Amino acid sequence: MRKKITAAFAALALAVTSLFVATSASAIQGDDPSNPIILTSLDDVPAGAVSTGSHMRQCSTVQTWALTIPGDALIEHPEYRYLREVPAVEEVSHQEYQWSIASRTYNPGQTELTHQVYSYEQVVPTYQTQYQYQMQVQGYAEAYVIVDHGSWPSYVDHWGWVSAGTFGWEWWNGGTTQWSFSDVAVLYSGPHSAIQYQDSQYRKITTAYQFVKNGNAQQVQVGTHMEYTGETTSVLGSPWTLLGGYPHTVIDRPYIAPSFTPWVWSSYTPWQTLTTPPADPDGQDGEANPLNLRKITEGGPGVYEQKVITTPAAAAYNEYFVRRTSLAH
Repeated sequence: MRKKITAAFAALALAVTSLFVATSASAIQGDDPSNPIILTSLDDVPAGAVSTGSHMRQCSTVQTWALTIPGDALIEHPEYRYLREVPAVEEVSHQEYQWSIASRTYNPGQTELTHQVYSYEQVVPTYQTQYQYQMQVQGYAEAYVIVDHGSWPSYVDHWGWVSAGTFGWEWWNGGTTQWSFSDVAVLYSGPHSAIQYQDSQYRKITTAYQFVKNGNAQQVQVGTHMEYTGETTSVLGSPWTLLGGYPHTVIDRPYIAPSFTPWVWSSYTPWQTLTTPPADPDGQDGEANPLNLRKITEGGPGVYEQKVITTPAAAAYNEYFVRRTSLAH
């Protein structure tokens, strides 16, 4: 009995050692006969696998069921082994290409805005105010009365002029006037001796005169002078005369020609299999076309290309399988 137990443990140790060696020799299950892919059913045998034979393998129940079922007899069960040759796989790939896209901006510029400027002159009369002065007089008054009646024996009345006071400034009855550009209270004055007024009983005798304004005035042309409009946008006719150098043009807004910024790189086209470049993104042509703001530039074969592998290459190899049937007692 003791020998059987010893033999069982020896077999278990050998199995564990074999498993360790197999695992060390082949890290990928199925690529080595010592490390086959375990199949649980005949239906699991992959297409293309061929049988490489079968044999009876002995193992103890202790080993198989890990001491969960008592037993000390070695038993046999069949193993069916298979081999599948997996052929090499050729790489499947294709080339893809792309192109640079350049862009620019368009400045429409602006039109010129101008206006005409004129300047005129004309001859106009020069006027000056003239004031009318009128003569005034003042003096004394006399009355004509009986001075005496004479003496006896002949009584005859004697008449004579006697003082009757004075009179102030009043307009001279001769109506004398004079125009002057001077604007003064009294134009001039002086002594005067004349009869201002007289009748049979009363008279006024002047002693002085003066010329003062009587309220009348007038505008008198004394010459001419030039009058100027300065710069104006109005067109004037006679009597205005256009000055030399006019009209002339004033620029309110300068002209700016339409222009483009330089072409600069902006992006790439998507990768494509065609070797010919795609159409411009904006669908426009012509360097002077203001709508042509994006265009395809350098790229394509030899410039921007890449290899795209859709199926990587793989070397041929063998796959190993084992199908184990139920234990036989």
